[in-house]
Amino acid sequence: MSNLYKCNACGTIYYAAYPDGMAFFHVCTLVENPNYQPDPGKPNYDGRELVEREGHRDENLPADLQCVDGVFGRYSRDVNDPAIVNFTKAVSLCKAEGKGRTAL
Repeated sequence: MSNLYKCNACGTIYYAAYPDGMAFFHVCTLVENPNYQPDPGKPNYDGRELVEREGHRDENLPADLQCVDGVFGRYSRDVNDPAIVNFTKAVSLCKAEGKGRTAL
């Protein structure tokens, strides 16, 4: 399997791991908001606003992700009985899958 990927949202081509084996977590860059109406009267006025692009990808691990017996997931309290703690297996290890990625 290839270690080289292309982000389907921003087009960045990247390796999923460095040559020494350390993982690389891709995050799409921010883009200027075309609908932004700046207020020149505000301090630090620069005339633009940066926002996440449509379908952005963020491969960083969510802060609440846990690994239990080799399975990644999240703990949560039962809505009907807070004394019950549930473990739900993670569908993805990314914060945001976005439009995904393509192996090259």
